[in-house]
Amino acid sequence: MKKTLLAVIFTSLLISSFFVSPATAVIITIKGGFGCTVTIENNENYTINANISIVSNRIFGEGGGNITGHGGIKPGHSTIANLRPPGIESIYAMGHSGNQTVIRKGISIFRFVILFR
Repeated sequence: MKKTLLAVIFTSLLISSFFVSPATAVIITIKGGFGCTVTIENNENYTINANISIVSNRIFGEGGGNITGHGGIKPGHSTIANLRPPGIESIYAMGHSGNQTVIRKGISIFRFVILFR
């Protein structure tokens, strides 16, 4: 019974760590799991400008890390940013393109990231 309950909780955390933006020609995906990954995919017929930011702040002590990036994405291409924080840290991930922004917050426990809405 306990193993089944743990399996259900773990599966629901993995599913809740996945978010895809509404159906548009620009798809912004933010996933948790072993690291935090932000992907922006361009299905438009023109180059788009995009921004990606993943920031981690250590909960106990000082330190943390971040990844930021911006630039043009050509039609049919995508850009990916991945951060695997080593300790217990808070996570803030953002993907932005045009008038579309997806933001997720969560926690990292030794490289495993759990995202909340």
